[in-house]
Amino acid sequence: MSLHSEKCSILRVHRKRFSILHNYNLKGHILTSEETAKYLGVELTKDMSLKPHIQNVTRKGNSTL
Repeated sequence: MSLHSEKCSILRVHRKRFSILHNYNLKGHILTSEETAKYLGVELTKDMSLKPHIQNVTRKGNSTL
């Protein structure tokens, strides 16, 4: 299985005030760091809060009403 390195990114999950920063490479391409990422339909944040996911689901539900 090959990965498209331009489409990959990093989600650092932690509860610390300051995280350890490290650059990750995939096939010579430095991966970008993100605050949130969608995985299997659930929006994950760096502190594992579900608040953005719940807001998106309720916004979609309210728009269909």
